[in-house]
Amino acid sequence: MSRSQLSRRSGVPRAHIARVEAGLVDVQFSTLARLFDAMFCDLLVLRLARKRPSDAIVERRLERPDHYRWRIWDE
Repeated sequence: MSRSQLSRRSGVPRAHIARVEAGLVDVQFSTLARLFDAMFCDLLVLRLARKRPSDAIVERRLERPDHYRWRIWDE
């Protein structure tokens, strides 16, 4: 689908579509929804963790002050 067709179907100006495609603007969710609807596509948004849960647990444990205390047993 051309930008002109997408613009006509979505109501989003063609110049704005070009800026979105080039990554020059922070596009609003409502604009994305209109563009996806015009292309007969579903917009699926997933929130992903920035870290793996296991990494976060390890970091939290390392931040505990008692973690750094090592006991050395001399016999």
